[in-house]
Amino acid sequence: MIGWIVMAAAMAQAATPLACPARHRGRTLDAVAVYDGPVEDKAILAPDSSHRTGGVLTQRWDVAGIYRAGRALTVECGYGGIAPLRLTSSRPLRTCRASWSKAGNSLSCR
Repeated sequence: MIGWIVMAAAMAQAATPLACPARHRGRTLDAVAVYDGPVEDKAILAPDSSHRTGGVLTQRWDVAGIYRAGRALTVECGYGGIAPLRLTSSRPLRTCRASWSKAGNSLSCR
């Protein structure tokens, strides 16, 4: 029983999402960068896929390999004219998805 509780807690922790807020300090999300490691290493990742449906551009990054290699994911969220918000997760995540549309922009990683 304790083993199941520990496993469930570990799975919940691993599934904790990382996301850029839609708005930060009064500004709207207008750019993202996904890094393999700290921003200072400049290992920015290109999306693994990108497609447009209607007026929505969707991008996906497969990031599980970062954690298998013992590194951490860093996401930089840009808000036009102010310093970007940097988010780091040492908890294993599998995928990041960005969505860009007139209705709003988003990026989340799970």
